[in-house]
Amino acid sequence: MSAGKVDLGFLAGQRVRHAIAAALEAMPEDVKAERIAWCQRTGQHGVTAYRSDVGVDLQWAGQRLAFIEADALTEDSLLFHGLDASEVDPS
Repeated sequence: MSAGKVDLGFLAGQRVRHAIAAALEAMPEDVKAERIAWCQRTGQHGVTAYRSDVGVDLQWAGQRLAFIEADALTEDSLLFHGLDASEVDPS
């Protein structure tokens, strides 16, 4: 598949989902439990993304979960062990 045929929104979404999954996988279980408890106490569930000129800050439970630099969301950027537009099948 050529890079020109990939929907950039799809590619960016895949990279954001991967960043969230990788951050959660790397997080110690006790920290994860604390954040889940915070979500239950406050009723604020899920990950919130804050976009700026330099990237996307992913927040979960009132704290940073991950930060993705803006250029890492573009078609030409290599990220997560070589995931790029030529390797993504949007179907």
